[in-house]
Amino acid sequence: METTLVTIDVDETSLHHHHPSARNPICINLVNQIQRFAIDESSETKTCTGRYPSTSSFSQINLGLHDYEFSPSYLFSLIEPHLRSPHKSDLIAEEMAYWAIRHIFPKRKPYRMFVNVVTTENVFVKATDSHQKEEEEEEEEEEKSTCAICLEDMLKDEKMELLFSCSHRFHLRCIAVWLQNSDSCPLCRQNLWE
Repeated sequence: METTLVTIDVDETSLHHHHPSARNPICINLVNQIQRFAIDESSETKTCTGRYPSTSSFSQINLGLHDYEFSPSYLFSLIEPHLRSPHKSDLIAEEMAYWAIRHIFPKRKPYRMFVNVVTTENVFVKATDSHQKEEEEEEEEEEKSTCAICLEDMLKDEKMELLFSCSHRFHLRCIAVWLQNSDSCPLCRQNLWE
């Protein structure tokens, strides 16, 4: 789902020496962003996890217009070739024309118009149960730090551990008996001398 918000700001103070036949500068800033939501399937709640710029996050259209050039159809013809989106171009043109009629035409002063268009695309992702994820990570860490034979913890500074190419870990005292009769890992049976 995509939403587009158009806001317009006009600066009348910056164009003091403006000739009546001169065009008024119009700057249309286009910003695209992605708003991510995590969906918890168990409770069906949606939580916003943040807003991020999209890959095509910013572009700009600069126009110069006379006061009489603010018809929605004329604005559409100027904006649409840049956006290639009739819906969005129509929305921006309508908003600019409406704004000009209400705020610019009555004053008849030179101005600079800034149009900010923010398009937000909502992206929904399944939320993983953080408790379940923590348990899985703990189990993986426990497997890495436990002797696969005696099931005792491997001490970080313990020098009596043996790590095979298969990544199974054993205390030297535990694997020594096994290696007297076999040349493979006691868990996965991978040959140790290959």
